[in-house]
Amino acid sequence: MNNSYEICARLKRLTNKEHEVKRAEIQLAKKTEQFRSDLTAAKIELRLQQRECDELRSLSTRRNGVLQKEREKLVAVLQRSAEIQAMVTERTTQLVMSERKERNRMHELKEATNIYINHKALPERLQGVIVLPKGSDTSSSCGSIGQWVPFSMDGNSIHGLDALLTQLPIRYRNAEQWQELIDVTNRVAILQKAAPAIDLTSTKSV
Repeated sequence: MNNSYEICARLKRLTNKEHEVKRAEIQLAKKTEQFRSDLTAAKIELRLQQRECDELRSLSTRRNGVLQKEREKLVAVLQRSAEIQAMVTERTTQLVMSERKERNRMHELKEATNIYINHKALPERLQGVIVLPKGSDTSSSCGSIGQWVPFSMDGNSIHGLDALLTQLPIRYRNAEQWQELIDVTNRVAILQKAAPAIDLTSTKSV
């Protein structure tokens, strides 16, 4: 009887062990399946993140390329702007020097001839005044001591200038001198229109 009892007890323990092993196998299978499921989900998520990362990298590369091109354009524009500014400065300097030279020559001619032309009226009108100094030839119809002789005529009229010259004392009838004064005065007017904002603070007064 004792042997039969021990055999039954041993069989029962073996059966219990077998059940425990099966339960462990089932739990292990469930955990393995869950692990595989989690691993698959993780791989899918990783691929999605990798794809997003690649897209962001591609977008960043494109944007960097666009920014680089815009930066190059900006540099080119700034360089061109600097070149234009240098050209404007050089041209303005040339205009200043030219106008000063012409103004100085105009001033010299006015001082030498006492003929003062209104450069603002050129080229449409030739206007101004001749100042006859003391001791000038008074035999002319318009000559008298200290007399001011105003004149105004069509700027393109040669006959008008000839008519004016015939009324003046001999020393004022130099047509070449008149023409030079008119030309210089006209050039000053043109230069003023070309660069109205240039600084002429050091130019002689006219």
